[in-house]
Amino acid sequence: MNVSRRDFIKTTGTVSLGCFTVLPGILSNIPEGPRASLGKLNPKEFLNPGAEHRGVPFLFFNDDIDAEEAVRQLREMHENGWGKVLPRRYGGLMNPVYGKTWNKAVHEIIKAAKKLGMKVFLQEADKNAWYSAAPTEIPGMKDEYRNKYLIKRNADEEPAKNEILILNDGQYNYYQHTAYPRQGWEGSFCYLDLLDKNTVDSYLSALFSFLDNEFGPDLGKTIEAIWVAEPHITMGNPRSHDTLPWTPKLNDIFLAEWGYPLVENVPKLFEDIGDYQKVRYHYWRTLSRLVLRSYSETMQQWSHKYNLKFTGHLMGEDSFVSQLQYSVNIMPHYEYMDIPGIDHLTMDTYWPTGDPFIYTPKMASSVANQMGKKEVLAEMYGCSDLGNSFEDRKNVFQWLAVLGINYRNYHGAFYSMRGERKRKYPVNLNYQQPYWSRNKFIADFAARLSYLLKQGKYKADVLVLNSIESYYLEGKIARKLSKVIVPIQKT
Repeated sequence: MNVSRRDFIKTTGTVSLGCFTVLPGILSNIPEGPRASLGKLNPKEFLNPGAEHRGVPFLFFNDDIDAEEAVRQLREMHENGWGKVLPRRYGGLMNPVYGKTWNKAVHEIIKAAKKLGMKVFLQEADKNAWYSAAPTEIPGMKDEYRNKYLIKRNADEEPAKNEILILNDGQYNYYQHTAYPRQGWEGSFCYLDLLDKNTVDSYLSALFSFLDNEFGPDLGKTIEAIWVAEPHITMGNPRSHDTLPWTPKLNDIFLAEWGYPLVENVPKLFEDIGDYQKVRYHYWRTLSRLVLRSYSETMQQWSHKYNLKFTGHLMGEDSFVSQLQYSVNIMPHYEYMDIPGIDHLTMDTYWPTGDPFIYTPKMASSVANQMGKKEVLAEMYGCSDLGNSFEDRKNVFQWLAVLGINYRNYHGAFYSMRGERKRKYPVNLNYQQPYWSRNKFIADFAARLSYLLKQGKYKADVLVLNSIESYYLEGKIARKLSKVIVPIQKT
């Protein structure tokens, strides 16, 4: 039987919420369509989907952590319909990441999850390792590992002490700028150069060695996956001047790839002069390949070495401009993610411009379908508010499900709502909510829909080419990008 995903969700959505005994009749009445072959469905599994269909919430450690309390919250998550958990550092945390208190809590969560039949994700880093799962937040890493930029200054302007002259064209100087945190924090954070494979390998070697020593017996078992949050190539970007991504080996790599030097052509990356379209196209193509091979392919290799899945989401997925700013070209990275993932913020399904939120989930699900990956993830509900209803959550997930998302990452469950913590990028989906004892109702619905959407094989009848490489010809990063807050609820 063939059925379109939209008609399938429309027909079975109500059934997922409550009326289970009529499943065979509902399935027999699904209208014919060209897109998806269902295969065999198991009514018993539909009634009570396993942990693999129940999504993974962030458990935001945002206060003084008590291991016993963390386990209590985990048990309630299990009772209320969730099958996995991702303990994560968050604003308000009063314990060192992967210090004694943190480690104890995570170990106890792993033990409890094992008994409950749940799985655990661990987070690798947030925003290019500015804080990380590594035990020391990467202090002491060599300066050569720090992120670099190409910065444009007036010729009579003094460079910063962390800059090396690349080119002088008379009117402007172009420098290699090394990204440091603000003064006083230089030894605490290292924004990594994700365009350099040696840097990424060095970091991941230290990270996975630590994880193996601390959690080794559970890696690839109760600990299922490594999650990454918004890695990108412009971390630590100085906002005072026009800059572009750079790495010390870039000129040599560019010359070998395209047969002419990049250095003497760098003004064309900033100004529309001469054959700037050719230079920009080659520049962005080179960067796209570098970040793909240096970061995502390398992350997959390290994850698989320890029998872990690689998942999470990158930064700036939603437009050509934002992709160029943060990761150049998002779509190729999904090939290397075992569970391709995106980020969906707020409870809205439209942009402030009125355009529907379609492009981002379709990129991820399209790659997953082409590569035979059964699971496609979205982080959802963050940056909304504490008053979201079950209907709100249902509407967002169904919108994304039509576009191929079948795996939920809930943002998030706050360990604590004390003081200002309650206002840190809500919604909070945890025991503090008055509806918490009934959360299983909406969790079961989402799990059943996830189970259904993972069945069969997707059959596309339309091919759409992603035209982002055409944008490379004109693409340059604006110094200050405007930020528009998406409405919480569209009327």
